[in-house]
Amino acid sequence: MGITAQKFRLCWLAFVFMGLGLSLIPTGIAFLLPVGPLGIYIILLVMFSLGQFGCSLFSTYAISVIQARTPEHLMGKIMSYVFTLAMCAQPAGQIIYGALFDWFSDSPYWVLIPSGLLVCVIGLASSRFFVNFEKN
Repeated sequence: MGITAQKFRLCWLAFVFMGLGLSLIPTGIAFLLPVGPLGIYIILLVMFSLGQFGCSLFSTYAISVIQARTPEHLMGKIMSYVFTLAMCAQPAGQIIYGALFDWFSDSPYWVLIPSGLLVCVIGLASSRFFVNFEKN
């Protein structure tokens, strides 16, 4: 990340976010295709790996931007706040997705495809925020 950080622009985080959503859509479509369990597994493996790479890229760059823009005397407070929010959001997401996958256990594409589309919309909506944040 240190090597690419100079070339990476903050406004590109919206595209990374949209890419995360785009990696979810094929995972849902995989359950609609007649490819068998192994084919579904391969599609899930590839798409979730790409999604995890995007999550790592987004997280690493966002944290480095937060640290760069935070005054040194507030660094501990701000970073602990950021990590606390992230840790509190994970169980909420697991509860919601757990319930959704229970309800749609026979058709997980009803969870994955709309989730991917929603993440894409959020990424698109956040592009203006990232552009304005980069200007400031």
